[in-house]
Amino acid sequence: MPAKKSLTEQLYPIPKDFGESIKGFKDDAFNILLSYVWQGYEQLINDIRKINLDSDTQSLEDDITNNLSFKITELMPSAGSFNLRTWQKEYETRKEGASKTPEIDLAFVYKNNPRKMFCIEAKLLNTDKDKSKYISEFNQNFLTGRYSPFAGEGAMLGYLLNGNPEVFFENLRSKNFKLLDHPKFSNKPHKYSKHKRTKVKDPNYSKTFLCHHLILSFSILR
Repeated sequence: MPAKKSLTEQLYPIPKDFGESIKGFKDDAFNILLSYVWQGYEQLINDIRKINLDSDTQSLEDDITNNLSFKITELMPSAGSFNLRTWQKEYETRKEGASKTPEIDLAFVYKNNPRKMFCIEAKLLNTDKDKSKYISEFNQNFLTGRYSPFAGEGAMLGYLLNGNPEVFFENLRSKNFKLLDHPKFSNKPHKYSKHKRTKVKDPNYSKTFLCHHLILSFSILR
């Protein structure tokens, strides 16, 4: 059973065709947002090189996400159309009586309507063979429309501790993940894949999903 309408849902209308609606101000708006992620990562890894760090791997995924968000926020113009949020709630797909509201690691939230979000989910990868949790996260949240229901585009971040991003991509490739090179990020470990959301029934939700795959190497932490 769907939950009662939240404050945000009552204040803002159901988004229509999010990808198309933001093209009015920037044809490559999502690519600009992703460029902030890459720039933020480059600044973060440069800072990490300056310290002697024996990381607590239990909290490392959240710790990287938190620090990455600081860097990205510093890069974004204050007068821009998006705010960056960490652990953003997705009220649209919560269920009545559920103990927890879906929560997205990082989200670029459209200022004119915060129900419009470009969502990013991160997973810690111990090695370049460590793909099961990454795939499970994508299937359970993005593919079902639990995350990013109104947007047909989003991203997965892999925080790779050991190994080669290209080897991870080769291990990820399958009939369900037909990875393609991204022309805007050809010099980065950045691929994308296209998917159909076959279980999405709500007519307002996007029935297709383009997922960006960004593998950020943190081998310096180990």
